[in-house]
Amino acid sequence: MRNWRRFVLCVGLILVCIVTIITLHSVQRHRDFAETLLWMDQTYNPHDGGRNFGQGHGSVVVSRDTGEITIRMRFVRLGDCKILIKEFWDENPVDTYTLTLCDIDPVSIKIRTFDRRKIYGTDTSCAEAEPVTRYDLKCDSADIEFLTTDGAHVIKEDRMGDPSKPTNKAWLVVDDVAYAQRLAKALKRAVELCGGKPSNFWPPNWKSKIE
Repeated sequence: MRNWRRFVLCVGLILVCIVTIITLHSVQRHRDFAETLLWMDQTYNPHDGGRNFGQGHGSVVVSRDTGEITIRMRFVRLGDCKILIKEFWDENPVDTYTLTLCDIDPVSIKIRTFDRRKIYGTDTSCAEAEPVTRYDLKCDSADIEFLTTDGAHVIKEDRMGDPSKPTNKAWLVVDDVAYAQRLAKALKRAVELCGGKPSNFWPPNWKSKIE
């Protein structure tokens, strides 16, 4: 009887330890996630008295064939792992993406650097050294692009106020390449903390679109 009680006591202590460890791990993950999203918010979005003269890093003036425009992007925390990404051209809303970070493939997060002086949307990429030299590209801006796990169409996109079909990709524009590296790492960390998993496959040509 005494041995049996000792056994039950030991098992109870082990279970208490396991539950405590799991709880502490969960609390730490929640804290890390909250701190990561807070840093992204405070550095990427504009804030009075914030970094980069309070402007954040989500605004880039780019050249178009019709003249210069300012692309502005903001992200909004909706609670838990859900976020909203808003895109404006000058002051006009263009796109809104609603997504859950656990649906994002952390491996798919990529940075594409480009020259904001050249016509945006044309061959201004800095992925290859030869075009950079030939066209004298100044690689001072970047896009951070990412894909859902296995390319699932689970990102809600509202284009210019009109709901469109769900998509499998979204992006953020960044005005500083060095900061883009830090933001991409923070985004990957947030995705992983939410439980985002690498894809078993990517849709055709996705790799060729990401640089």
